[in-house]
Amino acid sequence: MNLKSSIKKLPEDGLFLVYQDAINRIGSHSLGGCSVPEYIRKQEEIISVVQDELKERKQIK
Repeated sequence: MNLKSSIKKLPEDGLFLVYQDAINRIGSHSLGGCSVPEYIRKQEEIISVVQDELKERKQIK
């Protein structure tokens, strides 16, 4: 199962939790001093997919 299909199955409050978690992970990872660009890019991808899904749901309503 890919990221987009997993995100589509989440309720809206779940999307917000995933979004906040990804932001927190970037922050804590960056503050650790030894950031891994691939890890940050993956979290940014999650944020982007969540944002796209929220925009899509808003258009449908």
